[in-house]
Amino acid sequence: MKFSIRSVPNDKYVNFELSGSEGPKTGNVWAQFHEDHSVSLGTFVTIAIVAAFVLAAVAWVCQVYQYPRFYSIAETDFRAFHDSHCLIVGLIVGLPLLAAPIASGYVAVISREPIAWVAFALGLVGHGITFLHSAGCHAALNSAWNREVIDQLLASNLWRSIAWSLQAVLSLWLLRR
Repeated sequence: MKFSIRSVPNDKYVNFELSGSEGPKTGNVWAQFHEDHSVSLGTFVTIAIVAAFVLAAVAWVCQVYQYPRFYSIAETDFRAFHDSHCLIVGLIVGLPLLAAPIASGYVAVISREPIAWVAFALGLVGHGITFLHSAGCHAALNSAWNREVIDQLLASNLWRSIAWSLQAVLSLWLLRR
C-alpha cells in the first residue's frame, strides 16, 4: 500500500492518495499543518492540558460538592437525581475522556520526555478508576441509594481527582519547556 501526501500552498487541505489492491483512492483532509506537514507537538500538549484540567475540575467538583450531596437526597428522589447527574457529567466529560489519553499518549511517544510518560500514566490511572470502579458504582446507584456505594465512590474519586490534577500540572509544565 502506498501513501503519499501533497498539499496546496496556503490551503488548509491536505490531498492524499492511497494505492492498494483495490486501486487508487484520493481525498482530502482539513487540518492545520506546518510547512513540514506535521501537526505541532504543542497542539497535542495543549489538548492534553485542556482535557486533563476539565477532567480534574469535574472530578474535584464531584468530590467536594456533588457526591456528598448524594447522602442527603431522599431515597424516593435519588434515582432521578442520579440519572440527571450522570447525564450532565457525561456530556461534560465525554470528549475529554476520549481526547486526554490520545493527546497525552501522542505527546509521550513523540517527545520521549519522562515527564510526558508520567503524565500519560497518571491519566491512565484516572481512566482506570473511572471505567473499572466508578462506572460500577454508578451502575449500582442506578438501582437504589446505597451508603456503602457512595462511600466507595467518594474514596475512589479522590484518587482519580489527584491523578488527573497531577496529569494536568505535568502537561502544563511540558508546554512551558
